[in-house]
Amino acid sequence: MSRAQDQGARALICFDFDLTLTHEHMYRAVTQMIRAGADRERACYKAISYLRESGAYGGDALWELLFKLLSSGHGIAICTFSAYPELPLALLQSGVRELRSRGASREVTSWLSRPIITYGDPDPKLRPPLHLTGTHLIELGIDEMGSVGKQRHIERAQALVAERLERALKSGGGARELSLPLPPSGEASEPFSRVILVDDDPRNILRAQEAGFEGVLVNQDPELEHLKSLAALLGL
Repeated sequence: MSRAQDQGARALICFDFDLTLTHEHMYRAVTQMIRAGADRERACYKAISYLRESGAYGGDALWELLFKLLSSGHGIAICTFSAYPELPLALLQSGVRELRSRGASREVTSWLSRPIITYGDPDPKLRPPLHLTGTHLIELGIDEMGSVGKQRHIERAQALVAERLERALKSGGGARELSLPLPPSGEASEPFSRVILVDDDPRNILRAQEAGFEGVLVNQDPELEHLKSLAALLGL
């Protein structure tokens, strides 16, 4: 397949969370607060307040790229090793305002307002007490994290996207909350033929590539090279 064909194919971009969409490692920060005596709810509240103040890693450049790629018919999911899915939920909700300020439709912002978050945590005791809409637990042992990486997270995200697309097609466009933006070809039934993992851990990138996916490594550099690399892969 040529590079042009690659760029035109509909892609599902799976973002890691900690140190990929955040300035700090939020799982560690919240866990430290809990171990120091804070209850889980209070620790998560403080972390969400911090995210609102600090914003996403990449700032305007990140939101601008998400606006472009979602408007072009690509999709996103969050795939993270964490026990606190509340945090990516909160960050994506703030992104809804960012994308709408750039003219994004509700179909486009539905990827953030009705997100797909797959998470697997190293400590089951820290999981949320109740299921949170849009979040999906991947039970993975610590010993499997290195050998499997984010593969199960990605596969679950793919299945959820396929289910959402099927519902949108069956609705005939009548259920706005289930609709998805069209892919570049304009064919609503076109599947997501590419998966790109964006992650700060090279081991997760390697495991994803071994499974046949693409990968973009995040180095937390001031030039935000990972966003430029992702834009180039998508032809944006």
